[in-house]
Amino acid sequence: MSYSDDDYDVSHQLDLLQELCDFCASDDLSLSKLQEKISLFPSYVIAGNGYKYKPFFHKICLNENITMEIVEYIMYEFPELVPVKSEEDHGAGEEMYPLHCLCYNENVSSSIIKLIMEQYPDALLEFAYPNDEIENYFDDGEYDEPPEG
Repeated sequence: MSYSDDDYDVSHQLDLLQELCDFCASDDLSLSKLQEKISLFPSYVIAGNGYKYKPFFHKICLNENITMEIVEYIMYEFPELVPVKSEEDHGAGEEMYPLHCLCYNENVSSSIIKLIMEQYPDALLEFAYPNDEIENYFDDGEYDEPPEG
């Protein structure tokens, strides 16, 4: 089934993105099925404002069936998704970037992490602590206990 651009309202977009998120979190995740599902949506739905509430790329990054080919496909088709912080709690009690989701996935290869890290290295600084505490944490070159909070 394919949709025309006139068929979309915000709630419908979020419903469709939720369907895509559910698929991306499932055991059925594969490149061919992902491409098939994404082809049903206009690009403004995939990478639009609803994405931060229905972050399908984050779901892919947490999926044990993730592959380099899937990540490369998303990065080529939707590079704007790599630096998006999800509004959804993915189990760490924090809003996360795709890079952070990858680090929680025990099945991800280091080459996938490296690829995403090179695309958006700022995510490395944004998860551990608020930016104003980063300097204090790393200033003396010794490991300090993380700040409370």
